Amino acid sequence: MSNFPTIRLVTLQSAIEDVNEHPRPFVVVNTGCHTTEYIEFPSEIFEKLPDGFTGDLLVTPTTLAELRGAGLPLGRHREQFLAGEFVLIFVDVLHAIAERAHGGQTVGDLEERARDGLRVTMALATERIRACLDLQEHRKLNAETRRGEIFARLEPYLAGFTAINTFREGQKSIEKWYPGKTAHQTMKSAYMSVAALPGARLGKVDLVAIENEQMDLVRTAGSVYSKTLAVLAAQHEMSDMLRELEESAEFKNATGEEQHVMMAGLLREKGPAQHQTLAHDEQHSPSLLQLMRAANGMNFNPAWVFLNMRAYTTELDFAMQLGCAERRIGAMFKPEQIARLKQFMALGETVDADVSADAEIQAAKTLRDQALRVNPQAGWDEFFAIAANDGGALWVTKAL
Repeated sequence: MSNFPTIRLVTLQSAIEDVNEHPRPFVVVNTGCHTTEYIEFPSEIFEKLPDGFTGDLLVTPTTLAELRGAGLPLGRHREQFLAGEFVLIFVDVLHAIAERAHGGQTVGDLEERARDGLRVTMALATERIRACLDLQEHRKLNAETRRGEIFARLEPYLAGFTAINTFREGQKSIEKWYPGKTAHQTMKSAYMSVAALPGARLGKVDLVAIENEQMDLVRTAGSVYSKTLAVLAAQHEMSDMLRELEESAEFKNATGEEQHVMMAGLLREKGPAQHQTLAHDEQHSPSLLQLMRAANGMNFNPAWVFLNMRAYTTELDFAMQLGCAERRIGAMFKPEQIARLKQFMALGETVDADVSADAEIQAAKTLRDQALRVNPQAGWDEFFAIAANDGGALWVTKAL
């Protein structure tokens, strides 16, 4: 950029309100490393701004806690922020989507992927919960009777679907998700993953905790599907408004510059409420830990629809890819992904199961547990050593 924008120092709340009205990147900086009286701004930040950046550049002195509270996790930039570096926050803008060939609008495969993820997650969770209940009651109840009990508890979390249909559709999808196995074999494996735990029949396993975790997994999967529908509905609404504007006589008769102003005005008028709801919905958004588990089980990256989790897109991709690897489908990791995976797994080693621990560290611990279900630590150590020497992308699949 030849002409540097004007820098304006504002609070985090003011920055969020400003970019909701006029979407553009802004900068956050750690108040623990800089005083608001004197902040030496690095010129390299200007080089990171997108082409066509307009308006003043907002700089927000803040804290990690305040960023979390506003629904703006930093993801891989957390360490840079804590070290006092200036971090650029990008804002997502809803965009127009293509029409269907015969009316309506396309959703691509996003809704289908979220729906299939919910179905498969629910079906397998039902079997794990069934094992928990059988062991807690010291009797193996008829499978259909037990499933009926579980369905009644899970149905409120299924985004309007009935439990029995979700379960049946999940069973149909399982064979595509688990190549080389029948649906019956995979369902039985899910049951036995709990029933065969050492000490499970002797009361030495916290079955209530496993049951609650599976219930929460289904609840989160339902939230991911509901959020997917909300994002697509918002895109449809915005797309319809833009298309209506483009088809108006006033727009067609305007110059290119006037058309740009008209479209920008519509986005400023209608976009803020949608952006606030979709990107900063911290009251109803599952935690990073919950979404890390959902990504692994659903084969779906929640950051695609939970925009307040966009900073963790790479880490949630890892969870999704590790889920594929665990199902022996395998996944390809690029060099930059391998380096970040190693860092995040190491972060997961530094904490115990204390629920009061940092949310990102808890999520890292969960990702590490997922990775260890694919390969033992020695296998990952070898993988990272090969990656360091090779420098290219590497394939990962579950150890036999």
